[in-house]
Amino acid sequence: MFNFFKKQNYFLGVDFGTSALKAVELSFSKQRTHLVNYGWVDFNPGEKNGGIYKNSKLRVQDGRLQKCLKELFERMSLKSKQVYVSIAGFNGLVALIELPDMKEDDLNQAVKFEAHKYIPASLDEVFLSWDIVSRENIKRDRLIKKASKDSGTPGKVKILLVAALKEEVIKYEKIIKGVGLEMKALELEIFSMARSLVGNDLGSFVIIDIGARNSNIILTEKGVVKINRSVDVGGNEITKTIAESMNISRQRAESFKKQKKDFLNSHEGTLLLPSLELIAKEAQRVMKSYESKNKKNRIDSVILSGGTAKLAGIDAYFSRVLGVRTVVGNPWSRIDFDESLNPRIKEMGSSFSVAIGLALRGVEEYQRK
Repeated sequence: MFNFFKKQNYFLGVDFGTSALKAVELSFSKQRTHLVNYGWVDFNPGEKNGGIYKNSKLRVQDGRLQKCLKELFERMSLKSKQVYVSIAGFNGLVALIELPDMKEDDLNQAVKFEAHKYIPASLDEVFLSWDIVSRENIKRDRLIKKASKDSGTPGKVKILLVAALKEEVIKYEKIIKGVGLEMKALELEIFSMARSLVGNDLGSFVIIDIGARNSNIILTEKGVVKINRSVDVGGNEITKTIAESMNISRQRAESFKKQKKDFLNSHEGTLLLPSLELIAKEAQRVMKSYESKNKKNRIDSVILSGGTAKLAGIDAYFSRVLGVRTVVGNPWSRIDFDESLNPRIKEMGSSFSVAIGLALRGVEEYQRK
């Protein structure tokens, strides 16, 4: 998306989340991607302080992001000198637009003109990026061609428009420079998640990422993000509802979310979570909108991501409500790692989707060189 700056064989992705800071370092050799390092800093009070590869511990002080990042990097003993960074989806915009096909210079101007319709801020306040998703060459019937000098009517081009606030980009660039590294690229977290959870898999998938503060609903087709929606509820709201409904502390409610008992689909008594219902309804709208415009396509599956994806029965809940097979995403499936890490990686689950997706971007760029 936004490239700022050698060919190295180590790739570091950093996810600046609202509840935690996560980092993953990968390497690529013998046509395989390998886990070199991972680490995290948990900002939630009462939670364990985080850790890094080989189970080392890290103490965290809220509000001191750069200091936390520097200490985490030092403990991880990084080999990478450049960093791939993400920003939250609500700090950017993604839109799929359609324009008549034209020369690249003209297309660039047309995209900027069209962007005004989608971006609520001045274009001077954002970094703008766009990629051609598909081209459709529309030609006239042979009989019409004979009666006309034209060889055909202009085709259509579908473009994925991406914008991010400059102030957010500059903020993270300063943080990375402050710890002595260089920001290689920055992208919206939705693209990182799509890369680690879907990759280049054919078909149409819906990713439901339930973050701490907000949730993303991402629809991909053949590995390309086509639709993105942000819902202003997340894991924190779900924890609050559980705490209030069961009359327990938020800390106990957070632990409850990680228990194995399914209270979402239980015959004994179903736990009502309005936040999940809101997320499910928005996912239904996204799916209906896509299917109405793509009659021949169907949603192959729904993929869950984020810390709340650990909630027992949440996959069955969304499968029942959406009527589509639902699974908990596994971003680690595309990476080789030591078998001794299996228990820890299973525990972390899909919560590292963004950080892994960022590091995988580095691997992809390396392979293209």
